[in-house]
Amino acid sequence: MIGKQGSRRLALFAIPSIFLFIFVLLPLIMVMYSGLSADGDLSLSSYFSIFGSGYYRNVILFTFEQAAASVLVTLAVGLPGAYIFSNYDFRFKSQIMALSTVPFVLPSVLVVLGFVIFFGNSGVLNNFLRWALGSDGVPFGVLYSWKAIILAHTFYNIPLVFRYVSSVWGRIDDSLIEAAQNVGATRHRIFRDIELPFLYQAILSSSLLIFIYSFTSFAIVLALGGPQYATMEVTIYTVTNFLSSFELAGALSLLQLLFLLAVVLVYTRIDVRRMVGGKRTLRPLSSLSAPQKALAAAYSFIVALLLFSPMASIFHASVKARAGGATSYTLEWFREIFDLGRESFIGATPIESIANSLFIAVVAMSLSVVFALMLAYFSASDGPGGKVVGLMVMAPLCISTITLSLGYIMIGNRFSIDIFLVAIILIHAVISFPFSFRAISNSLSKVDWSLIEAAQNVGATRIRTFFSIDLPLIRGGIIAAAVFSFAISLGELAAAYMLYGGRYTTIPIYIYRFIGGYRFGPAAALGVILMAVSAASFLLIEKAGTKLQF
Repeated sequence: MIGKQGSRRLALFAIPSIFLFIFVLLPLIMVMYSGLSADGDLSLSSYFSIFGSGYYRNVILFTFEQAAASVLVTLAVGLPGAYIFSNYDFRFKSQIMALSTVPFVLPSVLVVLGFVIFFGNSGVLNNFLRWALGSDGVPFGVLYSWKAIILAHTFYNIPLVFRYVSSVWGRIDDSLIEAAQNVGATRHRIFRDIELPFLYQAILSSSLLIFIYSFTSFAIVLALGGPQYATMEVTIYTVTNFLSSFELAGALSLLQLLFLLAVVLVYTRIDVRRMVGGKRTLRPLSSLSAPQKALAAAYSFIVALLLFSPMASIFHASVKARAGGATSYTLEWFREIFDLGRESFIGATPIESIANSLFIAVVAMSLSVVFALMLAYFSASDGPGGKVVGLMVMAPLCISTITLSLGYIMIGNRFSIDIFLVAIILIHAVISFPFSFRAISNSLSKVDWSLIEAAQNVGATRIRTFFSIDLPLIRGGIIAAAVFSFAISLGELAAAYMLYGGRYTTIPIYIYRFIGGYRFGPAAALGVILMAVSAASFLLIEKAGTKLQF
């Protein structure tokens, strides 16, 4: 018979497992069935259609090409910064590192908005270049091309390289480098023979994450790439919503799932934590030579321009108005958002979109944190099941939000039920689940279980020990999980855009519609609100003492 403790442990595993099975695997099974059938019979005809079509072959090829290019460009831009952070000490270093992480926690729709306002043909950068060069035309035409996609993915993923690689680079023991210098090794050889073997796994780990995020990128490709540059993720959306070809969409989703699964399996075999070195002595920036200082200054300016100019442009556009060729500053766009009497051009007011977003985010956050907390306790307790938990936590990384959305559409059509609002909430809970689990698990690893056993030995119940001992110790992890889950849900566009059906308009959908209507003022005002929530979320996570887990 299973004892009381065994029953409790079984419940901790069973409840999250049932949640993931019903709300992740069942939609996925629907997608797989659709992709492997035609007119109700088992068939591979959809795959013959995909690989027999030049268009779909080009879509698959471009998906890989843009993801690989995003990795290479992000590494090229990010590695010098990782070197500076890990080898040099300077004023406001920790604050600059924190600011450089902000782009990663920004909703993708804000990246789109910032890029359109700053890099657009009539954007801040091109207006400045036209003035500086005294010419017409578009000096820096990057939008609506593959270059915009790569640039936006670089903006989004540079924090991964900064944090992953600098954390390992800064732990390489100085004595190894000094020994090599004493025998006459050049700087290039020291990097190749000593530092690179230590950095290899960190670079590979961050590269795989960048590849996954770029491979499944939706809003950036949809908005910045233009109609001629479509990835598998965007094509699944268009095939579903405009062609209503669920078999073809299911086949594309299954192919995408297999590709992602292969990448995630490689990622799970990398253990950056083993790369622990010794003491690293940080040098002042003043130790650099004059040419090195010039290069560092030029690099810092370019990276700062890339990372912060799009965000600053959103703030500027939210208070800027043009009339009769003159620029003035106003709060009109914010008043428009909060004007309860104003009619909307997309069927919902901004206030309604804010209310919808808050409701969805609160419910999704609650589900994500509760199930992550249960599974984290199961994982922390002694007993088998560690590998199964690892697979459960990594599963959401293998499945894109568009694929999950497709599965819920199929379920709704199959059983003739309106499942879309519930589906949006569940998908938001699922995609934030891995982050919640990691945040809570990290806090649980610091709990001294002997204190809990001692309290129970003198008669305290497990519930009492949880509130009096566990909770104060893991509060930071729970806060980080809750805040990050809330922020992820609030800024998520792909699932909401595919499922909202004109009824459940959220803040990201409203911003995206504003962008499509070239109404950048109110879009920026809503964007500032969303950006403030994202920044506050990041600050709360940092204040809670929990490292952001990518």
